[in-house]
Amino acid sequence: MDNLLTQKKLAFGCFSSESRASTEIRTLVLVLKGLIYPYLLRGLAIGYPNYVWDIDITCILLQGDWMYLAAILDWFSHYLVSRELDQTMELPFVLNAVDCAL
Repeated sequence: MDNLLTQKKLAFGCFSSESRASTEIRTLVLVLKGLIYPYLLRGLAIGYPNYVWDIDITCILLQGDWMYLAAILDWFSHYLVSRELDQTMELPFVLNAVDCAL
């Protein structure tokens, strides 16, 4: 059983030292290319609602078809401010979620 768990973790790169080193190198390359941006909220005290929102786009497989969920969350209250579901990941459905949130 322990061997099976170890094989699964290795398959997903959970704890192998080689995968960690390669991940760090890959991340460094992306930072140098400007594809990873700095975390701008570090040290920011989020003390009231509607101060910081987060948007997340997630792919969901439903009965063989992909659907896309855009969700806007408030970081202070963890409240779902707005959400939109669509069959295509195009700009209008994301803008609609933002418009509903405002």
